[in-house]
Amino acid sequence: MKKIMLFLLISGFSAVTFASGLVRFSIRSSGTDRFFYLYSPPGSKLHLPVLLAFHGGGGTALNAEKQYGFSVLANKYGYVVVYPQGMNKQWNDGRVAPAKGKAYDDVQFMKDILNRLPTLAPKADTSTVFSTGISNGGFFSIYLAYKQNNVIDAIAPVCASIPKDFENSFSLQRPVPLLLIAGTDDPLVKYKGGWVGFRNQDKGRGYSMPVEWTVNKWISMTGCSGKDVTEPVPDADRYDDCTAIKYTYQKDGKPFVVFVKVENGGHAWPGGTQYLPQGIIGKLCNDFSASEMIIGFFNSFRKE
Repeated sequence: MKKIMLFLLISGFSAVTFASGLVRFSIRSSGTDRFFYLYSPPGSKLHLPVLLAFHGGGGTALNAEKQYGFSVLANKYGYVVVYPQGMNKQWNDGRVAPAKGKAYDDVQFMKDILNRLPTLAPKADTSTVFSTGISNGGFFSIYLAYKQNNVIDAIAPVCASIPKDFENSFSLQRPVPLLLIAGTDDPLVKYKGGWVGFRNQDKGRGYSMPVEWTVNKWISMTGCSGKDVTEPVPDADRYDDCTAIKYTYQKDGKPFVVFVKVENGGHAWPGGTQYLPQGIIGKLCNDFSASEMIIGFFNSFRKE
């Protein structure tokens, strides 16, 4: 422990450990003080894949840890989970969005974390990295697949789409598996695309492409089979006024692009909490756990 703490001091890191097992690390990235939370499951097993879990715009890393529940799932399935904190509670996800303020180099922030992670979490295998998040965190996961294509092994954005700024330029040099979960009645990131934001006014948060356009684009980019396997998600909660349909497109015998269409679903993490009133974010689907589904999807692409 003394050797680890000495390394942290020499390398410019500071760490705070929480009772839950989370450790808060402070680092300097691109000349700016940043921080993130790290969860490494107990036990002696090594070479665990890394899961980057990004909060939504206006959110926090700690709230994401509670909302997603990935720390609990990390114990069960074996993951090292990183919960980064965005500057001003935002991620620079490639959207031209003046309302978000100064655009920090969050891609470099991720590089800095991953470069140092093997020392901070000896169990972590940074040759396998997955990314997920809701809204702004989902947009950023998509952006990482584009900007860090040789690093990110699969993504699972929720309530997000490809930004309109990349309508004609978004491409993947290396195919990256995608699980996309989106609600048809999302009032913030519209299912049919358009300006991002609540109510009937464009407030400078950028524009997104239609969800189904993003799915079809991904199918084309990754060379998946044009035929999908369509299956209804069991309607486990008949009182949430939501249902879900799962569309799966295969590549090399694996579900490579998976789209979960949440009918009547709002801007929410399925199986999570109603973090804002329904009148603001729409309906929360409780028919399935997005977190369990995401982990199951990522498990297909582990290097073991």
